[in-house]
Amino acid sequence: MVRSLINNAGSNIIHLFVTMVITFIMTPIYVRMMGHYDFGIREIVMALAGYMGLLTIGMHPTISRYVSMHNAQNDRDAVFSVYICSMIFMAFVGLLSAIVFFAWGIFYPHWLGEGNGDIDKYRAFLFIVGVKLLFQFPTTVTAAFLEGLQRFYFKNFINMLFGVLTAVLCYIFMTPDNALLLFISVTTAFGVVRLIVFSRILAGRRLGAWRLRFSYFSGAKLKEMLFFGSKSFVQGIANKINNASDRIVIGAILGAAAVPAYTIPRTLVNYGNTITMALSQVFMPLFTDLSAKGEDVRLRKMYLIVSKYTVSLVLAMSVGIGIIGGPFIDVWMQGEFDSDVVNAIIIVLAVYIAVHRLNPFGGHYLTAINKHGFLAKIFPIGALANLAISIWLVIELGVVGAALGTLFPAFFLVPAALIYCCRHLSISVIDYLRKSIFPAILPVTAMGMLLIWIRLEWGLMSYSMIVFCILLGAVVFLLLFLLISCGKEEIALWIRYFRGQKKEKFQ
Repeated sequence: MVRSLINNAGSNIIHLFVTMVITFIMTPIYVRMMGHYDFGIREIVMALAGYMGLLTIGMHPTISRYVSMHNAQNDRDAVFSVYICSMIFMAFVGLLSAIVFFAWGIFYPHWLGEGNGDIDKYRAFLFIVGVKLLFQFPTTVTAAFLEGLQRFYFKNFINMLFGVLTAVLCYIFMTPDNALLLFISVTTAFGVVRLIVFSRILAGRRLGAWRLRFSYFSGAKLKEMLFFGSKSFVQGIANKINNASDRIVIGAILGAAAVPAYTIPRTLVNYGNTITMALSQVFMPLFTDLSAKGEDVRLRKMYLIVSKYTVSLVLAMSVGIGIIGGPFIDVWMQGEFDSDVVNAIIIVLAVYIAVHRLNPFGGHYLTAINKHGFLAKIFPIGALANLAISIWLVIELGVVGAALGTLFPAFFLVPAALIYCCRHLSISVIDYLRKSIFPAILPVTAMGMLLIWIRLEWGLMSYSMIVFCILLGAVVFLLLFLLISCGKEEIALWIRYFRGQKKEKFQ
């Protein structure tokens, strides 16, 4: 079990690292080739395309959960039913989404034009986005199916390969005249290939020869999945508002050209959130498996241990990004954006990530045990508050206001979700804080003070200095964490694991 978790989480982290490298290399090229306006248009339209995902009614985590549950119960017929039911439903959603963007391209492409802009270019862009969505939703089924089978590494390898190929093709062939259309065309083409490859992997005997069999379609199973997913659907609405509305609000109030000044710092900070998601995502099928087998004690112990490691990591990353992120973007983008604005956005969003991820496995655990309805009640409140505050503060403060609008609701949502989660885990909130959060405070504080001193004393005006600062901070944090926060039993377990005794379990 430990080996499977490490393989899956490790592949998620490697995939994320490759994505970060691609982003580091290609973002300045995309900004330069597309220009601020077209880059902003791409961000706004893709944010709106992301809202089409709400039509899936929370199907992605539902597929993963049901596949994991039925597979643990050795119910192959039920797994086949999940596959065909979800594929038919998601194909319909993809078709509906494509029609929406086709219609936008036919009747209202001028909404994207600036003055006498090239309307035909934006019409073609919207058409290709429609094709992308047509195949994207069925691809989601195959990806979620692989996650439910706890085979994240298959999915991650293919995604990494296509990500690298996309960057290479854009680097070679992109020009200021074709930048917007070339990017969306390449990503759409690889999206189609991804669907074919994932389907072939699932059909292989190694994973169980899972194929689409229409005889297994069940209206009752689809209804059951949609009812379960409806609770994730409401959370999905809240997440979409939190993650995508800022770009739309900034574009609507300040114009598309102002969007990159916010989205690029947010992308950097969001890697802290993405790393946490990459680590926590692999546990939802596992929590489902343990819950289905009635191993609640083992699940609870695992939850507290992995929460401690993940919270410590996300707090360290948030502090590090908050201190180093501003100088990094100055060097990376060569002064493309106002330094004070970028610093303010990064610090505010770094605090948001730190608060937001204090209970990183809560949503996955509650979904696994079918108790995520509470989150569906409170998250929309926070999302609406985020939207309202962001609109007000963007008008008053500019792009920094969008970051503040994202931060404030988290101070109320996170404690409420934590209390509810601890109740179902049968532990007290104080016990969770003591075992999962407090161990990170001293190592993170010491690392943060060191990084602040280096930034103030020496400055961070080159990649070499930034890399040195990151490495030094990481070493200090890891050493202090091992010395202060890890017990002898934990250290001994990992030593035995890495020496080859890989059958360790959380008892």
